[in-house]
Amino acid sequence: MNLADKVLYATDCLITKLSKDIALLQFISKHLSWGLLSGSKSIKHEDDEVLDFKTFFMDIIEKEQIPIDNPELMIFTIVELINSTCHNVILMGEPVTYSDYKPYLFRTIRLIIEDAING
Repeated sequence: MNLADKVLYATDCLITKLSKDIALLQFISKHLSWGLLSGSKSIKHEDDEVLDFKTFFMDIIEKEQIPIDNPELMIFTIVELINSTCHNVILMGEPVTYSDYKPYLFRTIRLIIEDAING
């Protein structure tokens, strides 16, 4: 899996988990990016080590030697995109359902990553 595939997989897992816990999503909806980037939310790495979201992706970028000038900014942009758009899609059901929105979101995330690598 390339970086974009890994980011999309983690994004899908995160959104799926949050969509099943509406109370948690409402609680963190205004501070999702801060929570993910500050280490208060975590994901499991391949070797079962639990890492914060930012460290998880920074490790992938470093390990695979992906040439990105400002990976923190790329990660922040993706998290902000997820936060702002999925809040409306999941909590409000507007303008479409998450399953309808997912292809657009994933395509946009993939473009952000490709631009960060090629930019």
